[in-house]
Amino acid sequence: MFLGLHFYIVTMRLATLLMGGHPMKATFAWPVAIPEVVRAARACDCGLLAIAVAWIVVPRLKGRMKRSGEPPSRERISGRRALVFALISLAVGVVGMAVAGRIEHGVRNTSWDTSGYMSATATWASWSACLLHYAFGFRKQLLVLTGCSLLAVGFTNPSRFGVVIPLVFLLLLAFARRRSKSIPLTIVPALIAIVLLWLPMKPLAQSLHDGMGIQEAASFALSVTTDNFASKKEALMINS
Repeated sequence: MFLGLHFYIVTMRLATLLMGGHPMKATFAWPVAIPEVVRAARACDCGLLAIAVAWIVVPRLKGRMKRSGEPPSRERISGRRALVFALISLAVGVVGMAVAGRIEHGVRNTSWDTSGYMSATATWASWSACLLHYAFGFRKQLLVLTGCSLLAVGFTNPSRFGVVIPLVFLLLLAFARRRSKSIPLTIVPALIAIVLLWLPMKPLAQSLHDGMGIQEAASFALSVTTDNFASKKEALMINS
């Protein structure tokens, strides 16, 4: 999963840049220089290397502990502490979504609008739901809360990661909690659904944030998605 995300987020964008394309629609107050892109790519590669090393080293350490007879330590997260941190995260997310909804009314061109760290607080409600599911499982009440949180985050913040990454996390968590070790066939339609949600979500949320109606925003998001695929296909044909 991490390798797939790295390929999509880093490798494909670098390839698009090499072919003369524009992999991101975002506009910045300053031009992004090549050294900044290279530095970001190297940081992502270091993260991928660290994850790969951990996947190789940790199983070997567990194998040594089994041979030595030392029982592996399993520390469960405290439900009370998880609830406290989840409530704090939810409160921060609600404040972030409330401020994000007022961008046109006084906070345009302030740190709430220009700082990614400040605007990302609108997605904290999603992370609070993930923490609650990790601590308490997939109870019906939590599923309703998660659905409401993801809908709210999706409609108030154009950044897709605030919805898609929690969905991927919850999907992997649900499979990890299964008693069967076989790969469930339901993972295929689930991943397809996440991909179909990922592609048009950003233009849809941005259109709704700009005041479009739901039907008009959905039509615009579908048009942008198909145009992006057409332009990427044309760029590949030109450079091939």
